[in-house]
Amino acid sequence: MHSDDEDYDDDSYLEDADSEDEDWDDDDSTGVDDLIDQLTESQLRDLLKELALNDSKIANLITVRFSKDSDMDDLADFFDELENIEVRYSSFTHGISYSYVSDLSHFMDKYVGKMIEDGKFKAANELVIAVYDKIGQLGSEDPDGELYDVMQDCMKYWRDIEQKCSEMPCKAEILDRLNDAVNDGHEYDEYYRDIEKLMNEGFQERECLMRKMERVDEQISHWEKDQKSDQSIIDLSLGSNVAKKLELMYRIGYPQDETDAEAKKYWWSPYVRIWAADNLDQRGKTDEAVRVLKESRNQDKEDGIFVSREVVRLISMYEKLGRKKDCKNELLFYIFACDHGPHFNDTKYSYDLREYIRKLKALCNPEEWSGYRERILEGNLVNKFVFLDEEGLYDRLLSELLKEPPYQMDQYEKKLKPLYPEEVKKYYADYLMRRAPQTTKRSEYAALMPYLKKLVNYPGGMELAMDIASQWKDRFAGRRAFLDELHKAGF
Repeated sequence: MHSDDEDYDDDSYLEDADSEDEDWDDDDSTGVDDLIDQLTESQLRDLLKELALNDSKIANLITVRFSKDSDMDDLADFFDELENIEVRYSSFTHGISYSYVSDLSHFMDKYVGKMIEDGKFKAANELVIAVYDKIGQLGSEDPDGELYDVMQDCMKYWRDIEQKCSEMPCKAEILDRLNDAVNDGHEYDEYYRDIEKLMNEGFQERECLMRKMERVDEQISHWEKDQKSDQSIIDLSLGSNVAKKLELMYRIGYPQDETDAEAKKYWWSPYVRIWAADNLDQRGKTDEAVRVLKESRNQDKEDGIFVSREVVRLISMYEKLGRKKDCKNELLFYIFACDHGPHFNDTKYSYDLREYIRKLKALCNPEEWSGYRERILEGNLVNKFVFLDEEGLYDRLLSELLKEPPYQMDQYEKKLKPLYPEEVKKYYADYLMRRAPQTTKRSEYAALMPYLKKLVNYPGGMELAMDIASQWKDRFAGRRAFLDELHKAGF
């Protein structure tokens, strides 16, 4: 059993693979240095060969640092080392072992950067894919952000590979492997969205674009032949892939009339109409793009997600054209009538509701804005506390926070304390008196002390804090841990 006062490391029972190696003191190290200096080249070679044969980590380091091959054919030893890392933590049953996550990150740091530096791009890509897959298998719960950090390391290496690898067909083959990684996926496929974004935004060489086109054509053919899936799924998947194909045709340099003809064949899809509007705007034909979007919105009025995508584009285009009245109308429609959910597959435009609320405010006179502001608050469209803070409505912010737990008040204390010192002081004092009887262990007692010390900084707060501490000492005289925490806090 572990008491409440002890810190317990969930990973403590996992010993490091090299933990049997004892630390040497300086005299030991000096002796080894002298011995190494005395060895002949032949002896050093023999020793290194023996070490490499008995330790795959050493063999891998030698391969990475000194191999002159343009790329590596055999990665088996590297994959074995990666599997050994996984096996070492296979008995961990208490959620995610962050030592395991750290070792995966260290594995990449050891090998991948040097591979990229030496132009061994395909080998580096394979190792990053392997680590990324290991992370994906751990699940989507990541309260401390450890998995996210390693995934971002993976993305950093992939971006380096994409930017530094310029030779064909090597780069096209790397693109194919990334495509395979996305298509293999697993139940936590949100981890693969970043790869898809990298593939879409990078790999712009013609041969890579043609490879992308081949993949998209395969998907279009698949969905056109599909007779088993729900029709709505077929339509969405088919339309999405056609829009990708149209963008590739444009980037490759197909004649515009050929691209337009392909779009017309699938004009029933909102994906295609939205792509066409984006393309028109990109080519400087913004007025025509607006016409397409308005017609498309009428066709898609029963589908909130696509209407949202069309409206944010109209807002942007009206801003570009200086059509303030039209822009204001679309802003009102977006804020009060649209779906504000996430749009993972549409990264061209922002869907941050607060951004559009600020745009609306900029187009309103004070009287108009006051009315819209109340509608926003009544509809709970945004975080009420953040919005009241941004609007400077501190009396209403205080009123709302008085009903909330203290962590909410803490975020705004610096602004509210100068304006309402008595009210905020009383809030914290009431919380302390209400919470103290509910506590039962040292960690909970300790959590009260910052709030007790906080009172001292308010007018009359020292006397109030001492009075509360005195009441606690009398009421909880039998709780030694409570009294100890009061003493440590200076009471």
